[in-house]
Amino acid sequence: MKDLLNATDRDDWTLGELVRWAGNRRLAGTPEQIADSIGDWQDAGVDGINLQYVVSPTTFREFVDHVVPVLRARGLIQSGYSPGTLREKFFPGGGPRLAASHPARRPSPPVGE
Repeated sequence: MKDLLNATDRDDWTLGELVRWAGNRRLAGTPEQIADSIGDWQDAGVDGINLQYVVSPTTFREFVDHVVPVLRARGLIQSGYSPGTLREKFFPGGGPRLAASHPARRPSPPVGE
């Protein structure tokens, strides 16, 4: 919270105004400038970003083609994923599927019964 308060030179905003301001930030610039800003956010404790297109859906492709390589070169974004399903990552040793004894593995009763 302190980092968020220090991100602006204004001290008269309500919490709602501050959150809306921080949540609606837009970046523009070279891939290196955008990576600099993302790096600053990460240093401040931000652990993820949301992308939305501004001009056209090609904005995503441009981000992936131009900004992601800079972020990877700087070690700010992962370059791969560990093997396994999401379930295996959340529940190590549990396998890729629910155990046969789990209630969600039971067949559903026919509709109307």
